[in-house]
Amino acid sequence: MVKVMLMQGRMTPEQYICDLFDCVNRDGSLYIARYEDGFLRGTATDFSLTTYFEKFKMNCKAADGAKILEKGKALSENLQKIAAKKASEIADGKEAERVLGKGLFRIWDIYVRRFRYNGARARNVEKLIHTDAYVTYRKGDGQFSAEEEALLDRYEEEKKREFCKRLGGGVCAYEVVLRAMRLEKLFELDAPPLILDNERRDLWESLALNGYAKTREKILVKGNAERF
Repeated sequence: MVKVMLMQGRMTPEQYICDLFDCVNRDGSLYIARYEDGFLRGTATDFSLTTYFEKFKMNCKAADGAKILEKGKALSENLQKIAAKKASEIADGKEAERVLGKGLFRIWDIYVRRFRYNGARARNVEKLIHTDAYVTYRKGDGQFSAEEEALLDRYEEEKKREFCKRLGGGVCAYEVVLRAMRLEKLFELDAPPLILDNERRDLWESLALNGYAKTREKILVKGNAERF
């Protein structure tokens, strides 16, 4: 029987990572049930709520879960330290190194530094990404002209390329950087513990998949997902 990763109630980041590695099948495959409802997406709690599955080909051992827990906790703690220094107010790399010190600067440079687009019509892009419509565009339901969407498409491609380069590639490198940025921002905003735990869980999952998954595939649900 194929094992599938589901969200079992309100799981801590530690519980989620342990279950994730337990769900790796003997052939190295890992199936994660996902839901998607408008702006909301994540790991499904039940097959009846599953919109699609993500299939990963993993190259890992059960003990590797402990390594991800250690790495995830260390990164989260460093992001919290960076947030205490008000990373959102840091103008550039020189100021970041001065404010954060060499150790935290390396973390900031990889996981927190904002992507700056230097392509054609960069000023136009800056205006577009600070509009409410940009949020819906990223969900595939934008309200921009065809020309504006083409410009944003180039921006997103460049951003994804840079984020992947920061981590040396991987199937989830883009998600790792995005979620690290989000967690650092939530630390700055002093978000409630439950929200912080949810973001930690997503970040740690991305770290695990980027570290040990070799391939990634999306499988749309047709009919009863429980028969998958």
